[in-house]
Amino acid sequence: MRIPAVRGARSVPVVERVNRWAGSATHLDRTGAGRRARLVGPRTLAEAALAVAVASCVFIVHDVGYVLRVSYWVDEAWVADSTRTSIGHLLLVTSATPIGWTYLLRLMPSSNPQDLRLLPLLFAAGAVLAAYELGRSLRLLPIVSGVLAGGAALLVPAMLVRDDLKEYTADTFVVLLALALVSRLEAAWSRRRLIILAVALMASALVSHVALLVAAAALPAVAIAQLLRRRRREFLEAAVVTGATGAILGVIYLTLDGGIRTASLHNYWKLYYLPRHLIPAVRTVDQRFHALLPMFGIHNAILLAVLVFVGLAVLVWQGRWATAAVLPIVWFVVVALGWAQRYPIGDLRKSTFIITSSVVVAAIGLAGVATLVARHVHVVAGVALAGAVAALYIHAVVPYVRSHPIPVEDVRAQEAYVSAHARPGDIVLVNDGASYAYAYYAKPRPIVFPQAGIGFAIKYPTSDNIRVLDLRAPADVRAGMANTLALMAKQPGAGLWIVRNHQPADEVAAWKAVLAPIPHREIVVPPSVAGEAPTTVDYVPPGR
Repeated sequence: MRIPAVRGARSVPVVERVNRWAGSATHLDRTGAGRRARLVGPRTLAEAALAVAVASCVFIVHDVGYVLRVSYWVDEAWVADSTRTSIGHLLLVTSATPIGWTYLLRLMPSSNPQDLRLLPLLFAAGAVLAAYELGRSLRLLPIVSGVLAGGAALLVPAMLVRDDLKEYTADTFVVLLALALVSRLEAAWSRRRLIILAVALMASALVSHVALLVAAAALPAVAIAQLLRRRRREFLEAAVVTGATGAILGVIYLTLDGGIRTASLHNYWKLYYLPRHLIPAVRTVDQRFHALLPMFGIHNAILLAVLVFVGLAVLVWQGRWATAAVLPIVWFVVVALGWAQRYPIGDLRKSTFIITSSVVVAAIGLAGVATLVARHVHVVAGVALAGAVAALYIHAVVPYVRSHPIPVEDVRAQEAYVSAHARPGDIVLVNDGASYAYAYYAKPRPIVFPQAGIGFAIKYPTSDNIRVLDLRAPADVRAGMANTLALMAKQPGAGLWIVRNHQPADEVAAWKAVLAPIPHREIVVPPSVAGEAPTTVDYVPPGR
């Protein structure tokens, strides 16, 4: 990228040295249609290799060995279950997950039951590449701007703790990809780049619910920016593409997303919605923002706000008006939806894309300041400033690197123990919290049926002798246990294995009460991953 020269003979040599180091030049003419001199030779390949190397560090800063060993916990298990059902059931089992993201799980390797977790890590790597491209698309310190932006996406704590089988890294990838594409479009307007942006947003809607929010911010911002620049033709093109994309996204939402939302999911998030009154709502946003500060890697709210503001200012300085507008618009829309009881505010998982994109913009701000230092002082001083601040940030986020944030709910070990020790004719009773993981790890193929909550529940053919308690209230536990004991009485010689996990306190108490008068053994099951806590299964011998 070419750094614009400033007046004064003393600054010109510095600028020329930086531009020669970059090996490229960018020129924006009066209409904004840029001409980029192509990089040639090993320098192009070297930078591409650098970008891939930064993205590949995702598999270093996350403990991949641990990720591929630890059992799925309940929120992951009902996602993994989609790979054990037919395509015809995909809409039923994906009510809480984007359908395209769920479908991608079927393309993942199957040599190890936990290989599905590679998908979130791949999207995390994609987010780093998108952030690198966003930083590199600006006329700032060459290479450094891309590394700072990509490194921010790589090391922000909100992404470092995203090891579980959920779509939140895809949300981040979609936002950063949109920002990079909008920046490229503003750098050199073309109808082709505009269509690529629209197509990318439409495709993204299949893997991320957040794509609708991003599209609602990015495309109108692009159109309005052209209107402010008095570029009538570009404005009309952007307006037409915005309308067409909005219509297609509306169809996707109604048919593949909004049409299958459940009231139970809405109720699940109700504690994260905002109060209806203005002052309590503002206070709630402030409290939840401060609670999430550690996940930014910057613990001072004022410093974070200043850094993000500087990043937005750098985007404006670079002529990326629409790019600078996207993130504030998304912030506003998310808060408005929270006030409208439509989006949870303050939940880490649902805020991952906001946190990460904000830190990436802050990194762009650092790159902008370093560029000014390079222009007015010396290139080495600018690079040193960027390196020093980056080192401080890395020091702050080290505790999150290769951390183990996945909740340990070792249903895999429980299922393996029961399968190894159950005799033909024994009955297995699985509680609701363990049912989804049991369905993934057990050999018998589960049957899914519609139910409130995430949209589906698990059962098995009668011949498999596996019973599932799909409700967890104390009365349901008592009724389920009574029905199972009656079934045992009809099958002389049958023992009963009880697999329980992810239990709230009232369910634990209910099981304790129903098992107290029944002769049974609590068996300690070794963990499937060395170093993790063991779990237990209950065994009721024949004759009950």
